[in-house]
Amino acid sequence: MSKIQSITVILILLLSTSSLHAYSVCPYKWFILPGLGLNIFNGTFMTGGEISATFSKDCIWYGVYGDIYTDFDQANKKSVGLEFGAGPFGLDFGFLSYENHQHTQYGFRLRPILSFTYVAIYMGWGIYFDTQNYFLDTGILFKLPICQSKVYLYKLIECY
Repeated sequence: MSKIQSITVILILLLSTSSLHAYSVCPYKWFILPGLGLNIFNGTFMTGGEISATFSKDCIWYGVYGDIYTDFDQANKKSVGLEFGAGPFGLDFGFLSYENHQHTQYGFRLRPILSFTYVAIYMGWGIYFDTQNYFLDTGILFKLPICQSKVYLYKLIECY
């Protein structure tokens, strides 16, 4: 095994352990997860953010998300949908709007997610409703988990 492979395996194990610990610290809680991301959508580099609300119980989680990305020139991408997963492995799917200076297209997207406590990576596929053309959506999201307490006040938690 090369040094790069060894480092990759160690990082994945450390991040997975931290993710599972986050769910064990707050095993039956709602989480609000705001984040900033880097995204490549059909070959266009975009930056933006996402917010999701998920419920976690025994390392199983599900919820809703919304995101907005831009290339700061001519294109914007927005999506909303549902998400679910077990531990660090997840899937989200939802509706997408892609706007550029020429027109707006609407579609559907499906993204497998590898989600750790503070970082998520994804690679998704989708289709536009009007043209039936497919698109590719990949990225990384840096997020901050906020756990809701039993008295419905939000508090930051230390999930590591």
